[in-house]
Amino acid sequence: MRSLSLEVIRGKAWKFGDNVDTDVILPGKYLILTDPHEIAKHAMEGIAPGFSSKISKGDVIVAGETLAVAQVGSTLQ
Repeated sequence: MRSLSLEVIRGKAWKFGDNVDTDVILPGKYLILTDPHEIAKHAMEGIAPGFSSKISKGDVIVAGETLAVAQVGSTLQ
């Protein structure tokens, strides 16, 4: 039997609801970006404008069902 290792995470929890799809995590107009730092500036912009300036290292995103599922017609399809 494999032992389970638990780690304590400390940070603010950012709570989102169900059906947080890829279009709100990173809106399609930013898919042309390639620099991870530039992409990060627009994270969650479709559901929480200004999110990237509020989140800190160690914070956690909590969501309900279907986090990051590409919807039919999504720009990531």
